[in-house]
Amino acid sequence: MIIAMKQLVKNKTLIILIGLITCLTGCENAKYNVIDSMLYIKETKAQAYSSQKIPIRDVDLPVFVTPCTGQVVKEDMEVQASVNQETLEAYNKRYGTDYALLPDDGYSIENSVVTIKQGKQDAPSIKVTFKPITEEMMKSGKTYALPVNIASNGTAQILQGSDLIVYIMDPLRKISAPVINKNNNLEMKMRQDYSLKEWTVEYRISLDRLGEGIGKDNNQAMFDAKAATGESDGQIYTRFGDAYIDGRTLQIKCEDQGCQVESKMLFNINTWYHIAYVNDGKNITIYVNGVKESEKPSKGATTNLGKNNFRFGTTSYYLRANMKLSELRFWTKAVTPTQLQNNMFNVDPTTDGLEAYWKLDEGSGNEFADATGHGNICTSTGYTEWKHNIIADNKPDNEVEK
Repeated sequence: MIIAMKQLVKNKTLIILIGLITCLTGCENAKYNVIDSMLYIKETKAQAYSSQKIPIRDVDLPVFVTPCTGQVVKEDMEVQASVNQETLEAYNKRYGTDYALLPDDGYSIENSVVTIKQGKQDAPSIKVTFKPITEEMMKSGKTYALPVNIASNGTAQILQGSDLIVYIMDPLRKISAPVINKNNNLEMKMRQDYSLKEWTVEYRISLDRLGEGIGKDNNQAMFDAKAATGESDGQIYTRFGDAYIDGRTLQIKCEDQGCQVESKMLFNINTWYHIAYVNDGKNITIYVNGVKESEKPSKGATTNLGKNNFRFGTTSYYLRANMKLSELRFWTKAVTPTQLQNNMFNVDPTTDGLEAYWKLDEGSGNEFADATGHGNICTSTGYTEWKHNIIADNKPDNEVEK
């Protein structure tokens, strides 16, 4: 009797296990069957809210959008591609970007309506052709984007987020840049004093001299701002090298926040870099070419900065390098990584939180315009040498200055 009861328990357990496995497998298969039957853009690889940078040059550039489903369709499915302003607004809100919709004359869509034939998974690709950016668009400071959506007139379900792709315009820019050194610094007269819980500083730079070794060519000052009442109340001091670190190491010193942050990497001379320092109220982070390089916690204190205490460079003998400089920006907020990555070479001057924006692209003279319209004054203190026809890219000088 006991043996029979044990056998019955075993049999029931086995039946339950088989049932559970069947249910789990069936449910999982059902889940994937639903996904596999959905409509999406093949180029997104079924990833939601995909984007792709488009290297706009002097000729038309075609790209292709391919509507597809995860399994063959049982009957013909008509699919239409369209451009939707609301899609771009939702994308901007999701990622903290400020892309402007590419004007109608900046692109064309060929055969916007295609069909996935019965027994097939893919429709013929839809050709989207991008036109060269106009001079007016270049001067606007905006980054343009084109959101392309697909939709079906049938009953097919949409794989949400993968039914769209955002194309971000990345035009080739040629710039001029001033040379900053110990004989020629930048001095700023800001429109007001600042008391900030968050801030961001960013610029593009190439230096012709960096010390190789601990303490070598240390304290080569770059952006510097401090409170009128002293560094302990507010300080953003950036430099290459210090007495205890390699001269090729980037450092930001914030005495009011009780920390110094050094880069892990060693920088190269005669190479353009995009550098950003972000204080989000909890951490101070260094980004290089849009990628987080190093980070340290901060006190979370308020940073006070005096309106007449902003400068770039120093007259001190410590500054031995000649520094080519571009895209100098001061923000009263913590800029997101996505914003940094997508706006290294240009940014909309009307972007929220952008307090001062000196493109430093005048090409001559000692005065530099604040593109925000806020009237923050920037002038150089000596004779300014200019370098011209530089391709705006984060590469060695010999690849962008020909």
